[in-house]
Amino acid sequence: MRLFLAVEIPEALKKILGDIQEELKPKIKSKLTWVRPEQMHITLKFLGEVGEDAIPEILTSLSSIKIIPFSLRLQRLGCFPNARNPRVLWAGYEESQELKELHGRVDSAVSQWFEQEKHFKGHVTIARVKYIEESGSVAEILNAITLPPFTMDVSGITLFSSELKGDGPIYTLVATF
Repeated sequence: MRLFLAVEIPEALKKILGDIQEELKPKIKSKLTWVRPEQMHITLKFLGEVGEDAIPEILTSLSSIKIIPFSLRLQRLGCFPNARNPRVLWAGYEESQELKELHGRVDSAVSQWFEQEKHFKGHVTIARVKYIEESGSVAEILNAITLPPFTMDVSGITLFSSELKGDGPIYTLVATF
């Protein structure tokens, strides 16, 4: 089973980001795969393929994570790995020590099964780039969009399974913590 851990985002934010996608679509001259708003989230850790026999132990370990509620404030749009060669378009938050600490606790909880990540940048993926025509203009287009003020509360994490299909992945909730 292909699994990942995420912070779910509120419906209101999914609507905002869906509207931003519609604003971006005619402006970016590239081949992109747009993330469906209902599937948007903040990935904390991608686990990949996990054997069914390991899942109960992983769930037990994840249930021991202490989750201290905190807030995140939407800040800007950007792209990974850089503006010259964008592969992912994202919406990001103000720097959050609490989000980094939550990621660290998640990483530690599953460290006996999965390699720990050195770098974490919390974000919501809004599109994946297949082919880029004018890479320099992507960053300019993203920077020109003003994000509305939006703050969300984080009080839990969700384990999802991901099934890859021809028209995009299907995410299924496995457990919440």
